Amino acid sequence: MNNKRIGYLGRRRVAQGMSLIEVMLSITVLAVLVGMATPAATTIVQNSRIRGQAGDLLANLSIARVEAIKRGVYVTLCPSSNWNVTPTSCTTGTLGTSWNMGYIVFADVNKNGAFDTATDTLIAVSEPFASNTLISNGLTNTPVNELQFRPSGATNVPGSGTFKLCDARTGNVGRLITVYSTGRAVSATTSCP
Repeated sequence: MNNKRIGYLGRRRVAQGMSLIEVMLSITVLAVLVGMATPAATTIVQNSRIRGQAGDLLANLSIARVEAIKRGVYVTLCPSSNWNVTPTSCTTGTLGTSWNMGYIVFADVNKNGAFDTATDTLIAVSEPFASNTLISNGLTNTPVNELQFRPSGATNVPGSGTFKLCDARTGNVGRLITVYSTGRAVSATTSCP
């Protein structure tokens, strides 16, 4: 009987859970890891936003070119601060910089570069460029407030025109979208101020 008692008393209880010190140490380690990861995550988000917006612009340029050929009419891209209302319209202002407000793509039947609700057909819209800037340098750094594709697929810009997309960072983080007179558009990395 005595042996049973010794065996019973010799068993130890296994601790369950964590002590307060272990919890505090775990939280501290987690906070350090999150602090180290946050700047990298911000850069990933900024890079993704630039690439996405550049991709959207390239897609809309391609759509405008294809629609001009398909419909046999001019198709115009122009900045629009009221892209989300009906009727929408092109926005004039400081040449080249008003593209930040968003833009519209439409079949421009009378080729005047302005959206006429009676004759023109809206094809696509783009929202404002959140946290980023989109500037058009047009032909030989002359800003433009409209880009037209002819029924042949060529543009109204002889040579080539450019759009520069940047955010608040400096360095080689932006995108330069070049539109050639043939209507072909390409994107490349560019330096931002």
